[in-house]
Amino acid sequence: QMMDKQLKNIQCERCGINATEGKKVGNIIMNYESVWVCGGCYMEFIKKKPITGFGLGFMQALGNNAQPPLRGWNHAHFEFLQMWLELGVIGVLMSVWCLWHYFRTFLGCVRSNLTIALAGIMVGIFVNGIFNFPIHLWLISSLGMLSYSAMYAVKHEEENAYDG
Repeated sequence: QMMDKQLKNIQCERCGINATEGKKVGNIIMNYESVWVCGGCYMEFIKKKPITGFGLGFMQALGNNAQPPLRGWNHAHFEFLQMWLELGVIGVLMSVWCLWHYFRTFLGCVRSNLTIALAGIMVGIFVNGIFNFPIHLWLISSLGMLSYSAMYAVKHEEENAYDG
């Protein structure tokens, strides 16, 4: 219910869409042109709450309740844009810090087939996030969590091996 109240107060000046009472912009529904229209609308929404975002699940609520062209777009198809919209700059910076710390840990590990494969998984998820929403897909995100935790386990094992 709180999300519904938030949605009613959101309007995209760029394309004239109010999240729940918007108007149709031509015949743009779920095609490549709508990616650019929706992306512009998302940026307008981000400008309204850039620091904290609108909260987890906002994209789902927006996609279910909005009028075209936003209707049906439950994901931004650009992971970092969606993260910024839902979690704000704070959430994006925390995620960037996690990635930075992960690769810093990788650089501190002894290179092996395992550590290279784990880093490759994370690079794949990062690149996929530019065009898709891998963190929202359970199988891909579980591989990312496995890679993230396994890298720290390998690092911890290396440190304990030298303790004797």
